[in-house]
Amino acid sequence: MEPPLATPHRVHIPWQGLLLTVSLLTFWNLPTTAQVTIESVPADAAEGSDVLLRVHNSPENLRAYYWYKGKRAVESQLIALYVIATQHTRPGSVYSGREKIYPDASLLFQNVTKKDTGFYTLRTLTMDLHEELASVQLHVYVCQTCTVTTSPLYCVPGWGLSIECRTHTRLALIEKKDFAAITVISVITGHLLFVLYTAELDKPFITSNNSSPMEGKDSVALTCEPETPDTTYLWWINGRRAPDSDRLELSKDNRTLTLLRVTRNDTGNYECGTWNPVSANQSDPVTLNVLYGPDSPITSPPVSHFHPGDNVSLSCHAASNPPAQYSWLFNKRPQSFTQELFIPSVTANNSGSYTCLVHNSATGLSRTTVKNILVLAGKASGLSVRTIAAIVTGAVLGVVLVVAVTCFLLLRRTGRY
Repeated sequence: MEPPLATPHRVHIPWQGLLLTVSLLTFWNLPTTAQVTIESVPADAAEGSDVLLRVHNSPENLRAYYWYKGKRAVESQLIALYVIATQHTRPGSVYSGREKIYPDASLLFQNVTKKDTGFYTLRTLTMDLHEELASVQLHVYVCQTCTVTTSPLYCVPGWGLSIECRTHTRLALIEKKDFAAITVISVITGHLLFVLYTAELDKPFITSNNSSPMEGKDSVALTCEPETPDTTYLWWINGRRAPDSDRLELSKDNRTLTLLRVTRNDTGNYECGTWNPVSANQSDPVTLNVLYGPDSPITSPPVSHFHPGDNVSLSCHAASNPPAQYSWLFNKRPQSFTQELFIPSVTANNSGSYTCLVHNSATGLSRTTVKNILVLAGKASGLSVRTIAAIVTGAVLGVVLVVAVTCFLLLRRTGRY
């Protein structure tokens, strides 16, 4: 049903207070590698809304991030620091409770005010203690009074609304209540501002077209839900911003992340975030479980020759997700359905080919490897030096005893004894 027609009204409303516009100008130092840059999302924001200072080209192998208020990295002006290893944020002396550092070093300012005017400095520290600085300047433009004309005078969310404002302010927050806001988002054309109704965001969640993809075969599309107009979507993999990769594709609105021909290295936690001028939110992590294997099995021990009477234990291992099922064949005859095969007191009859068969029921793949065992003819002594010495000593004593008895009998027979 079409909305009822409303007769245009021109009502001049004196606006008391402050109409604030935030403009962000970025500056950065010049490192020897790729420059750290800071992007404002959105480029303009209103008092009471949020500003995301998104960091690009942050160095690899980082130890920590530091955000300071001012143009220098001074401890007394520390807002907060983020430790990579523990994923812990420690507030600084000028932390107001409205700042949040993301794992990729981006800083979210919530409910910006005129007092937030000034410079802000990011300091990155690598594992080899290399430091890099980047700064951003926050300007707040003030209009003490303005006259606003609206047409129609009354409307509901979703309707168009025209506002004429006689001021040089480029951005004005008109209303923010009941989890919603009407925000002026475009530059002034003459005195006309274009208006958009923006809702406060719900907590996002991730859906997947394949919860158990197979390595080298399947592609996975992760979608950040729900779909919301005029929303910026962000992605993190294992706590870091999704990197640029030939196997990662983002939809035009960044809402869907596609992993092409997944590998086992894609296993991990995936998160999405949503942002608009009213609020920011982040999903719970979703774990991607990539099925793979089994790889070619490896058997142990490496030796293949044994002596009769030896106890032999053969084991087999293959990388696989989920873990593989194992079985053994001896000369093509089934022996056991275990990862280890124990053969007590081997004989020549145990010589032959031992096949380890591994199977992954999820991928449907199987691998085999063959180990040839040879039991040598003859029994190895397997005796210790002490045992051998005792046997030799006993044999010598036995010979001496036999000789002594023989001599005694001969002497007695000849009458010499």
